[in-house]
Amino acid sequence: MANDLFRIILAHLKHSKYFPIIVSGHVGAGKTRLCQEVAIRLRDKGINVGGVLSPRVVNGESTVGYEIVDLSSKKRKDFAQLSPPGVSAGRFYIDKRSLEWAKGVIRRASGVADVVFVDEVGRLEMRNRGFASVTREVLSTDVQIVLLVRSRFTTELKDKFEIDQYDLVNVR
Repeated sequence: MANDLFRIILAHLKHSKYFPIIVSGHVGAGKTRLCQEVAIRLRDKGINVGGVLSPRVVNGESTVGYEIVDLSSKKRKDFAQLSPPGVSAGRFYIDKRSLEWAKGVIRRASGVADVVFVDEVGRLEMRNRGFASVTREVLSTDVQIVLLVRSRFTTELKDKFEIDQYDLVNVR
């Protein structure tokens, strides 16, 4: 799967085809892990990678939150936890300061990176919150964007952000 995503990104960059790549899968399917691996491989090839990924914070076998990681600087922040305060998103609450920080990371990456990852576009973005505005900004630029989305939101994502041309990588 990592090889597929890696090859798709390289083909987009080689041919200057800057339409979105959507990485879709169910909760816990490995979307973030896949993109972490691909981001490392891209960097090793000298490709400038930016944006954010949101790895899980686990306690035993339970997900208790998420971090947010700036792919350029490697800085990490607590992003979502099971209890307030924060912006409600399903069973988690997203830290408002970390959300604003992450939006700034994505925005800056769109001006300098070859590939920008956004993890993830979901429930909040479908209601024009969260990363919705900055995702629209990046989609309007000539940069390769990789959007991570839960399978149940894939169709809604394409409709909401008017994405007609895209490549889809399903993570199982």
